[in-house]
Amino acid sequence: MSKDTTIARVETWACSIPLAKPLSFGNFTVAARAYAAVRIVTRGGLVADCLSHTRRSPVDVAIADLLAPQLIGRDALQTGARLADIRRAILAIEDDGVIGRARSMVDICLWDLKAQALGVPVWQLLGGHMRDVRVALVEGYEIEGESERDIAARLARPGGGGL
Repeated sequence: MSKDTTIARVETWACSIPLAKPLSFGNFTVAARAYAAVRIVTRGGLVADCLSHTRRSPVDVAIADLLAPQLIGRDALQTGARLADIRRAILAIEDDGVIGRARSMVDICLWDLKAQALGVPVWQLLGGHMRDVRVALVEGYEIEGESERDIAARLARPGGGGL
């Protein structure tokens, strides 16, 4: 672990990806998926990325304006200290919604950087152990007017045809 783990920069982006067909949930319709991305880079070249749904809230702005200034120039491996820095920065702000998502994304990146620096998978760093698990791929959204047969055909197309 000889690389410099000082945080050099924190970058954020927001994007909205239109859905091929809007999803109707009765009280509201979703016509696009909104995401925020964060990248934290250390002076030694370690890079951690995180992507999250934003539900159209300014998570990228919260990271850039509130959290990033608490991280730049500080050691990424001191996870507890960095999270304490963030708690102090958001002391007078609700930790739900935008701020909670922003904090969570930074937290994920910090653990990723620490795992990279130590040369271990994140799950191992967090005390987990390797095991076999069953995986089921599911499609959770019905497109208006689509039958079960239509859903199956859409999912069977090359690329999955998912939303």
